[in-house]
Amino acid sequence: FAWKPNSVPFFSLLFLYSILEIFDVKRIKNKVRWIVAAAISFSVCTQLHFSTFITMPLIVLVFLIINRKNLKGIVTWKNVLIFIGIVVLFYLPVIFSDILNKGDNVKQFIHSIGEKSSGRPLWKNIYKDVYYFGKYFLRLLTGYMGGNRIWHSLMWFFNAGALFTIYRFFKK
Repeated sequence: FAWKPNSVPFFSLLFLYSILEIFDVKRIKNKVRWIVAAAISFSVCTQLHFSTFITMPLIVLVFLIINRKNLKGIVTWKNVLIFIGIVVLFYLPVIFSDILNKGDNVKQFIHSIGEKSSGRPLWKNIYKDVYYFGKYFLRLLTGYMGGNRIWHSLMWFFNAGALFTIYRFFKK
């Protein structure tokens, strides 16, 4: 995986905008153009940085779940094949390179999922991120400077509940 995060914002925003244009029910024309733009930006973005390789498919999955009522006329076999075909075309150099290197990229990728350079497994890094998010959000919200882990964890759950409530409110 290359390390070129400077281009990630452009391609991720292009991808998200393309997805929104594809799902715009008022515009029926030019869907294929936006599918092509989404596939190209998805392919480039996921090759630029490891985090986008993980988050972009998750974003698509969440977006499809949220918009599951509108999938009928938009997600057709033709559109899916166009998208997957372009993604595979853009990933061919990566696939061929990995074949030539006897799967070293895949081995490194699988190894990095379980253990990072920090020496901690992925689940410990997730726990640490959740803890610090709650801790510093609590500090910003209340000015609390203590080290009580229970308050920090409760703040994280409070934030998650607030986001879910806001989502449910606007969904109606």
